[in-house]
Amino acid sequence: MRRLHSAVALVLLLGCPGELENPDQYPEEPLALCQLDIDVPALFRSKCGSSTCHEGDEPAAELDLISPDVFARLELEDSTQCDGRVLIDPSEPNSSFLVDKLRGTQPVGCGERMPFVSFLTGAEIACVQRWVFERTIGLDGGVTPPADMGSDDVDGGGGDDMGGAETDMGAETDMGAAVDCALIGDDANGQVCMARADGCDVLALNMTSCNDVCALAGLTCAEAVDNVSGECAADSAVPLECDDATRMDLHCACE
Repeated sequence: MRRLHSAVALVLLLGCPGELENPDQYPEEPLALCQLDIDVPALFRSKCGSSTCHEGDEPAAELDLISPDVFARLELEDSTQCDGRVLIDPSEPNSSFLVDKLRGTQPVGCGERMPFVSFLTGAEIACVQRWVFERTIGLDGGVTPPADMGSDDVDGGGGDDMGGAETDMGAETDMGAAVDCALIGDDANGQVCMARADGCDVLALNMTSCNDVCALAGLTCAEAVDNVSGECAADSAVPLECDDATRMDLHCACE
């Protein structure tokens, strides 16, 4: 009977995770994976803080990103640049105006992409998005587990028959080790544009090939193209070779 109880519990855990609460809060596509250890308020201080930007008694766009408790100032605060938009919207966090301004996806007439001196990388934006989600709807996916599932049910009882969840479902054993794009960002010849769950979109710099840059994270180059000048973005109209080591920068898809 104990064996049957554990098996049913595992089916409930894997197949019936519960119901998604407030599904409209979540993006249709998964967010880019934040793989860097970034302190977001410190990032704002580094990239957005100066007397002519978002610091001081009269910050640009009436937006202070430097003083303590920055999240509290942004949440539910109306934008001064875009009518009807909220800087951080807890009901639709991925549509927050702050995130749009960092991604450059703000509506026409609602100011320029920020920070204009040096745009955030894709990896940095991913961590800002995570920071917004953590403080609005949390990172549990909005799922409430079934009320009758106790801790004994989840761990399968630790019996010999089940082997425990760690043996059967361990990430390293069955799903492979996670991709660590930060290994590329730590190198002088690589820059991370976007960290994904299954790979990295990066720049190969200083006449380094995509093959060599992808190898820094134990990945292979799936595609090499030209990079949009002044940005960290692929120009798919100009395909290149993964072993091309003649350019100062090129955009690589590492998988």
